Amino acid sequence: MRKQQNNNATSKGGLHRILFFHLNHETVKTPLLVVLLLFFSSQNLLAQWFDDPVEEIDNAYISAKYRLTWVEDTNHIQQKSQEVFLLLLGSETSRFESYNHHRLYSIGRQKQQNGELAQWLQNELFNTNYDDLFYYKSSYRIYKNFPKGKITFREYLPFTGCFQYQEDLNTFCWNIECDTMKLNGYTVQKATTYYSGRQWVAWFTEEVPFSDGPYKFNGLPGLIVKISDSQKHYCFELLYIETSQKDEKIEFVIENCMKTDKKDFFDLTKKTHERLISNGIELDDDIELKKRISQYYQFRNNPIELDWK
Repeated sequence: MRKQQNNNATSKGGLHRILFFHLNHETVKTPLLVVLLLFFSSQNLLAQWFDDPVEEIDNAYISAKYRLTWVEDTNHIQQKSQEVFLLLLGSETSRFESYNHHRLYSIGRQKQQNGELAQWLQNELFNTNYDDLFYYKSSYRIYKNFPKGKITFREYLPFTGCFQYQEDLNTFCWNIECDTMKLNGYTVQKATTYYSGRQWVAWFTEEVPFSDGPYKFNGLPGLIVKISDSQKHYCFELLYIETSQKDEKIEFVIENCMKTDKKDFFDLTKKTHERLISNGIELDDDIELKKRISQYYQFRNNPIELDWK
């Protein structure tokens, strides 16, 4: 069970030392922070994460990789972060998440099944190349058209737990315009929409006949190749697409997530963020550790969705 770990999640010992190690590495980079720092207090709990049952909901026909470039801190607009995401496209559903999050989970599950998880984690945690292998900042998973007609959004909130809410799949009202151009080798067409506090400009191609795209975006007559908000704070760009392996499935991970609605999730996210900034986490008496956590979340003040509507 991983919904809330309360006292155990912040216990002393090995995990605490791992936490301190990551917060002192370079500039508060946290390659396994979401997995190890925020949600697990023991090796058994960590093993359970890789051992969650799954439901195969579709065959993955296409894998699309996107690069997200975004402004994390509105006080430093010129400083931008990047992360690669994976979109698995099936005939009826899709799944979108950080590529390194997907890779960590997939490899971890295999190691768990082979009885090699503990040794593998020990090796990777202190591997100088772990940033390239497993570093991610985005812990959410997005399932489109699962259940039918819905977007299922799932995310872990630091020191809080796993939460899930749903939106209508057809939530986007697109204005398709006449502008076209060549982008990444595709002929693309312009479309605009307003969503959750931001105006978005998308470029889609009918050459890839999937009505899908990065993040929650969908509903256009072709795959979205590029989409950015009007302020240029967030920009998803397609890197490449490829045919998936024959046996690759789109899996819905059956986790102990608390079901809520979008408004309540936004309220909880805001409160969690404020609590982290104000050092409201009981990590024994380690003042330096609290300070680093506070600084880390102060710099993350520009969410992709500015409101819940």
